[in-house]
Amino acid sequence: MKAADSLTLDARKIVRGEEQAMGVLGCRLAPLSGQLTCTMPQGVWHFSVRNDSLTGELRLLDNTRYREVRTMRAP
Repeated sequence: MKAADSLTLDARKIVRGEEQAMGVLGCRLAPLSGQLTCTMPQGVWHFSVRNDSLTGELRLLDNTRYREVRTMRAP
């Protein structure tokens, strides 16, 4: 993605103290609201960026909430 309102997220998770890659998501940013929307074959991630935190959820194609995430920038 190369549009001004686009970005990519390199998704990772920590499992038993080890970092694991989850993949790269292509996303669209709504700058005024701080909302990110990232589409993937299984569904759509919706994220909100506020100050030092990012919260979001993954909705499957049938709109079922599949995953919820909450992150904060480390001090």
